[in-house]
Amino acid sequence: MRKWEKEGLEFRITTYDVADEAQRVSMSLVKNLMLEMAKASMKFDNARYGFHDLPYTYRERQLDAVLLPALSKICQGLVMTELPVIRKIKDEEKRQTESTGRADYWCIYKDYSFVIELKHSYDRYGSHKTRQDTVVDRWQEMNEQLRNAAADYRNFEEKTKGVIRLGLHVITSITAKSANDQTVQQYKDKVKEIQYRLVKDMTGKRPTTKPDMVMCWLVPMRMAENDDGNIPGLWMFAKWFEPIKHKGAKLMNKT
Repeated sequence: MRKWEKEGLEFRITTYDVADEAQRVSMSLVKNLMLEMAKASMKFDNARYGFHDLPYTYRERQLDAVLLPALSKICQGLVMTELPVIRKIKDEEKRQTESTGRADYWCIYKDYSFVIELKHSYDRYGSHKTRQDTVVDRWQEMNEQLRNAAADYRNFEEKTKGVIRLGLHVITSITAKSANDQTVQQYKDKVKEIQYRLVKDMTGKRPTTKPDMVMCWLVPMRMAENDDGNIPGLWMFAKWFEPIKHKGAKLMNKT
């Protein structure tokens, strides 16, 4: 875990597997997306709004208020939401069948297409146990969604190097205690411990679902103390898959 400071904001970053160009591009997208989301969230730090219920206090749809503008900014507007996809799943009798669904986001970033699935959960950071239903199960569901639609992504026609499936699980740290200088500092001291627990519990006995990257935004003291939710940190756990050589990549190579 390393410290990263940018534009007056403080983060903690851990990368587990960054070995080739596609992985470096994925890491760059996640890093810049988290930065821009934090900057967008900071706009709520004003007397007119009064610190009530920041976007990451709720679920995916409310989080979209800062995530979508951030994604659009770093992708120069090449973004779509609720992209229809066909997933191959197994029914109750273990037979493979097709199901129509929607991917949360599609974008183009640094010559790669990205299909992004988003999940959001809460974690009581003072606890020694990660909630199964709202954290672990959502992380595993996100991984399955990205795997099940791989065949459909091969038909994408945009001329990019490949389609990267990216899962983002945003986790809001919460506590029943009122935030103050002491509790915020205690949170900073426990960040590495919190990350270890979350990664261990979210992965469980499925090593292939281990995150490739983890970021934590240490919410500025002023916002943590004034926010009704007593939120000292916001996490982003990222899982990416190797690029799919889609139809557009083949067309690009012919030109």
